Amino acid sequence: MYLDKNDKKQGIWKSYHDGGAIHSIEEYKNGMLIGEMKYFHPNGNPKLVTQIQNGGLHGNHKEFYVNGKLMVSGYYHNGNNDGEWKEYSEDGLITEIYHYQSGLWHGNYEKYYPNGNIAEKGRYELDKKVGTWEYFDENGIVISIEKD
Repeated sequence: MYLDKNDKKQGIWKSYHDGGAIHSIEEYKNGMLIGEMKYFHPNGNPKLVTQIQNGGLHGNHKEFYVNGKLMVSGYYHNGNNDGEWKEYSEDGLITEIYHYQSGLWHGNYEKYYPNGNIAEKGRYELDKKVGTWEYFDENGIVISIEKD
């Protein structure tokens, strides 16, 4: 962890919470973030683990609740959300599944109730709802349908 003669960050940099627990670990080369970037909750559990390439988000991305359980997982490509993303409850159940293409909502979308039943489903194309969208009650019974 140091600044080179041009005041650019080099190596692995760590920061700490007020209580002394690790807050973040980042790696720099020529002042640019590279590799894996990690942030931590004050209790030491991971908060965020993501990949950096050429100074921007690129690769697997995960966010965590304070209890250490997975909250969000997805992928970045050249700084944009890309592919399938999932969100989870603190109990570990999937709450949403959605897709991106070059940072835009694109693909199937599903949202779930806390009991695990589907709440809504449909499809996005380039950030716009398309086709048929179905909405369900907590028992999984269709309560409404929208079509474009």
